[in-house]
Amino acid sequence: MVFLPPYSPFLNLIERVWKYFNKMVLYNKYYPSYLDFKNACLDFFRRKHKRALDKKLVEKFHFSEKNISTLICST
Repeated sequence: MVFLPPYSPFLNLIERVWKYFNKMVLYNKYYPSYLDFKNACLDFFRRKHKRALDKKLVEKFHFSEKNISTLICST
């Protein structure tokens, strides 16, 4: 069992995925149709960003000063 603070998005792998997804697929983008939006979402997970996702979805991480101060302040 691993202790996680109440809110620790940098420790939660899915938070990293959604942040990158928002940046690459949603942020400041317009899709003329639902089908275009759907294809952009599927392409993101299927192949286009596989290498970047593989780098983000690792459990090895280091604490930065920002992360440490967040941990200290939230407990």
